[in-house]
Amino acid sequence: IVNLGIASERIHCLSLYVVNSPQVTETPVTQLIDRKFLLFVGSLEYRKNIPMLISAFAYSSLPKRGYRLVLVGGDGHGS
Repeated sequence: IVNLGIASERIHCLSLYVVNSPQVTETPVTQLIDRKFLLFVGSLEYRKNIPMLISAFAYSSLPKRGYRLVLVGGDGHGS
């Protein structure tokens, strides 16, 4: 909020639930400026259940509302 100047009312939480995995693509950070997105920051490792995060995002209403899921982090166990 402070570093990027984003209003707190533009940030929302998304609960996770069980669904199938969607397609994953890479996007340069510069293409995310002025776009709506859900941000995950942490090491990319199996124990964090990132496939479930991706699935939950895909089956939520967020993609239809123009949001993108952004994963940021280094390799971890099982990445």
